[in-house]
Amino acid sequence: MTGGAVVSEVGQLIALSNTQGGTPTPKVEPAPLLARDITWKLKDSWTVGETIDKASIGLGVSAGPDNAALTAPLPAKLAKGGVSVSVTAVAPAAEGYAEATLSKTVAVQKLKPLITWATPYPVEAGTKLSARELDADIAPPELRPRLVYAPKANDTLATVGVKTLKVSYAGDDGHEAASAQVSLKVVDGPEELAPNDRCLIGSRGSGGPGMLNNIYNSNYRFLSTPDAFVVVVEMGFGVRTVPILASKAAAQAAHAPAALHPWMGDSTAWWEGDTLVIETVNVHPQQGAFGPIFLSETGRVTERLTRTAKEIAYEFVVEDPVHYTQTWKAEMTLYALDGDIYEYACHEGNYALTGILGGARAKESASGGAP
Repeated sequence: MTGGAVVSEVGQLIALSNTQGGTPTPKVEPAPLLARDITWKLKDSWTVGETIDKASIGLGVSAGPDNAALTAPLPAKLAKGGVSVSVTAVAPAAEGYAEATLSKTVAVQKLKPLITWATPYPVEAGTKLSARELDADIAPPELRPRLVYAPKANDTLATVGVKTLKVSYAGDDGHEAASAQVSLKVVDGPEELAPNDRCLIGSRGSGGPGMLNNIYNSNYRFLSTPDAFVVVVEMGFGVRTVPILASKAAAQAAHAPAALHPWMGDSTAWWEGDTLVIETVNVHPQQGAFGPIFLSETGRVTERLTRTAKEIAYEFVVEDPVHYTQTWKAEMTLYALDGDIYEYACHEGNYALTGILGGARAKESASGGAP
């Protein structure tokens, strides 16, 4: 052989020198490295608390050894929002494959706290605000000590009327700012006190429509005849008498005029197989504003009771676009009571209400007539 080149079976280029009078010396040169790409599923926006690591973004390579890694590993959990973060991954050259790199900038969003605050019970003029009224909740709950109220605790509500209470959270590195407000009635007379304080209805929604568990006295007595269904509520000893009609259409047509707003609403019922369906509309506005099931003049509650042996499957559906963004439903099982229930002697004008008003007059006398 006088000169030239050959290619080995493994793809290496062997150059042969053609030195005059000498023996050719082979020179081995590596073949070009194969190209490859970084692969990942790195979204454009992340949230505080999430983790950007190899597993969460599915980091890999298109070919060759799986040796891709983040060049600057991020914290176990993203702690600061409202910023941009640069993410870079590198797969070093190995086993005949070239190095691959990929970079991207992503946004980190702050968490959005959720503040919930139930409408407080009415208070008398001259009351100092306390945790009873200033009891907003926030998620996540560890932020609650940092809520700021206006007016604040121990501020005196001197005048009668509807007051706006506000609460705010200033935000931090990981959370956006948030705020909420509720209305509080400041009253000076028995007609403006809460319906349960006046013993007009049971507290905490126990009487319905939409009967809820109370913290005590959560028993009911049911009486059914061909023409009516009667519910005796232990809490407050309220009574709902619901006429039973032959069909849904007949029951809906039997509702009283909308101008009437009885306590616990205007209820009519019909049977659907073994299920008694009760529809209630036109709940008294004071009850509807009192909660815990808030209802406007257009609110509608549909209850279903189905008896099986010694149990009643009870459920209700609430429809009210004024208070809720969608229809919602609740259900529970009512169990037969081996015993009796006794009168809860609460009636309008009872001694508790006299004590409330008498205490207010005593406060006025002690302060020279000021509320």
